[in-house]
Amino acid sequence: MSMNQQSLLPTLPVEIVYYICDCLDAKTILVSFRNICRRLRNIINNYDNYILDFTNTSQSDFRLICHLINPQRVKSLTLSQQTTTFDQTIFFDKQFHVKDFSRLRSLTLISIKESRLRAVLKHINISSLVSFSLEIGEHKKQHDHVTATVLTSILTRTSLHKLALNIEPNRIEAIEWPDPCTIEELKIDKCISFDSIRRILRHLPRLRTLIIDCYSIKTIHPTNLTAYCRQLTSVSLEKLDMNIADLEFLLQSMTSLTDLKLTGNGNYFDGHRWEKFIQTNLLGLKKFQFYFSDYQDDQLNYPDIEQIIRSFQTPFWIQLKKWFVICECNINIPEWIKLYSIPNCMAKVNSKVEPINISLSTLSTAIDTDAPIVVNTDYICFNFKKLASSDIEQQREPKPYPLLRTKNYLALLFGSERPVDWIPFISLFIDLTTITKIALGGRLISAANQSILDDIKILLQQACHVNLVLLRDTPLNQEPLLLTANNICYIIPTHIRCLRVTIKDMSEAKIILERLTHVSSARFYFDHTPCCDEFQQWFESKNLSYQIEPSFVSVRRKKISVPSNKQNVGNKRIKLTDNHHD
Repeated sequence: MSMNQQSLLPTLPVEIVYYICDCLDAKTILVSFRNICRRLRNIINNYDNYILDFTNTSQSDFRLICHLINPQRVKSLTLSQQTTTFDQTIFFDKQFHVKDFSRLRSLTLISIKESRLRAVLKHINISSLVSFSLEIGEHKKQHDHVTATVLTSILTRTSLHKLALNIEPNRIEAIEWPDPCTIEELKIDKCISFDSIRRILRHLPRLRTLIIDCYSIKTIHPTNLTAYCRQLTSVSLEKLDMNIADLEFLLQSMTSLTDLKLTGNGNYFDGHRWEKFIQTNLLGLKKFQFYFSDYQDDQLNYPDIEQIIRSFQTPFWIQLKKWFVICECNINIPEWIKLYSIPNCMAKVNSKVEPINISLSTLSTAIDTDAPIVVNTDYICFNFKKLASSDIEQQREPKPYPLLRTKNYLALLFGSERPVDWIPFISLFIDLTTITKIALGGRLISAANQSILDDIKILLQQACHVNLVLLRDTPLNQEPLLLTANNICYIIPTHIRCLRVTIKDMSEAKIILERLTHVSSARFYFDHTPCCDEFQQWFESKNLSYQIEPSFVSVRRKKISVPSNKQNVGNKRIKLTDNHHD
């Protein structure tokens, strides 16, 4: 940075400085940004939009920030008791005086001991709170009445609009909800009974958003909730474990819904039934997210998944709503099936580099529609064994942008014939520059067909951010995949850093490692236990570390050799354009 550029920062308008502060954490503002110059110090001393989030904060940083901060300028505060070595609430109690946080709008307490709740809240002006979130990490029976009393007091404040509770159900049931209550968004992370839900909703005439665990609701009483739910526009029911009829009874009271999210276990896989229910009861529904899993007594096979998917391929799903789904089962546990909307609405989903799922999606049905379809997904597989040439031929019309935003993993499986124009075809769906991992398999690659190798070389050059390439047998690719070292070196471009390949013997691995010096780590798979004794001296001479397992050898360079992006022209050195990154 030049001196002129450095001198511009202290001259920025106050509004720009405050905007920068809005994008920084409190420690950076107080310790670094504030001390650049006297003018910035004066400006930041008047900054009153601090968001203090002490989740996973070290004890030293916590004490430092508490010492520097003016509590009257804090807008949002998160305290956490997630470690046993340091209780933030005790230091907080000693550091600040009553009503110090006079302008606080949002308070989040995570894993707080129930015995410390009242002590923390005495420093807060609860009359100013707009949002309050409470998770109690250590419950004590003698404090259950105290907790209910404290929450009742908070709920009487007319400024409070958002409430999140992760406390024992009996504490929730003991709350005396004011009538009417001003809460507009309610989240309850503990399972409560149907009667409790009905009682709470009766006091919340302004409630618009409801997020709640429902796995304990085994019996739904025949009570009409429409009078209490007509104002709800967004509902999320999590950890479902009830039959479909009870779920429908609960949802049919929420006639004003525009946004619905459902996750849990149960047989909710009938698209025709969902279509009929939504068209009858939820006419205003615009967004429908779900993630369902279920254990079937009879093992599912591929046609069964096709039958499920077919029920979600009607004009209602594809053309009217443009809601698309994926159905999959694990080939090792075929009784378990999953059905979820795209994009996947689960915050945490287990994913492995090598998929073991049979998967079908309704997206292929929507290819012919003109309307843009933009979804996010971490994994997509193109199985050219099942895609006919006519399917590819019909998709020559370019789209203004890819239909899928895939930013992680692409798998390609080929049959015995080379698909024509298959690279432009998949480019209609995904932006190749967003892919970081590619798996390749199938008969054509196993046979080292030169045309498909040429294609793959072009594909990997276009996928300029790919870091990992897999060329090996997988449960979805059962043809033996055994390319020669020359084949592998031919198709791998210089931006690839990691390889997972099946080879014949270690002499082939030696060729790959000698020629592909840009590859920093590799795993070579064998159909036998590899013997590396004779290569030990060679590994050491090449500064390579290695680990031998029963069916593969992992190799890593201790020092990466990356091709230079500079070349000499005459007596001058010029820098070449580099269109890829690690």
